[in-house]
Amino acid sequence: MKKSLIALAVAAGSIAAAQADTTTLYGSIGFSSTIAKSEINTDGSAWKNTTQGVKDSLKSVKENHWNIKQDRARLGVKGTEDLSNGLQAIFQFEVQAGEGNNGIDGTRDVFVGLKGDFGTVTIGRQGSTWNTDEDYFKTSSPYKEVWAPGRESKTIKYTTPDFGGFKVAARAVADNANPASKGADQWDTSLAYEANGFMASAAYGKKLDTNPQNATISNGSTEAMGLQVGYENDQFGVVGNAQHESSANTVYNVHGKYMFDANEIRGGIGFTDAKGGNDEVAYGLGYQYNFSKRTKTWVEGVYNTVKHGDNDFTASVGIRHDF
Repeated sequence: MKKSLIALAVAAGSIAAAQADTTTLYGSIGFSSTIAKSEINTDGSAWKNTTQGVKDSLKSVKENHWNIKQDRARLGVKGTEDLSNGLQAIFQFEVQAGEGNNGIDGTRDVFVGLKGDFGTVTIGRQGSTWNTDEDYFKTSSPYKEVWAPGRESKTIKYTTPDFGGFKVAARAVADNANPASKGADQWDTSLAYEANGFMASAAYGKKLDTNPQNATISNGSTEAMGLQVGYENDQFGVVGNAQHESSANTVYNVHGKYMFDANEIRGGIGFTDAKGGNDEVAYGLGYQYNFSKRTKTWVEGVYNTVKHGDNDFTASVGIRHDF
């Protein structure tokens, strides 16, 4: 499988190089060593009502555990071809390796499209327009989130040109996951601004209910929205966001980092306002050393507190190389 993956990458790079004006073969590999206290039940009342015998049987999984975690194992090729009158064809094909001997775990971004004065249109498997997910941490993170639309197949996306730092983007997913829907099964849109180190974005998304019991009789949906603002330069950065899911949780995150020479110190806090549940607050602190622009190592720790429930923590040491 490993030889097949290497052969696939070489072949893809060779073919793409022959056909595209610019082609890039890239990848990322990262692992971390993690110690964590596993979270069994964040519902304080349910845990209190659990019998002692069950608690004793779960004791082993509530204690600290050591694990080696694969943070990244990605390989991809991307490129452009100049057509005419400022029009370009663009493409990307990226795969992710599974842990252990699982071989290729699946695809990430796999799309083709056109780019010009009108903006960019792409079709295939690709990420959302959701621009409210900035996270400075690598492995152990205090970051909290609600439903955030990720990569989906059968996706079409449009992004406008840059208008003085402003861009608008929209994405629609049509995979017929919900028979009650005759249109997009999922969609999201965002407005973003970025200039002189400042950034801000607002996003809104909708995902239809794919529960088989509801799909044929309802058009229920999950809606989520988010706001984010931040600033970053060569020495420090700070970003904050708020996200809300309809009839569910609201989360707030604030992260910051300070950089000097090859060092980076970061801290963050994430808060979950759980509707009908127990609120959570997570605190994170980390340090990263950059051997180069492509190789970095870090140590991070997160302490998570749960109202009326069990607290937990995670600590990790990791290394990553991008190429």
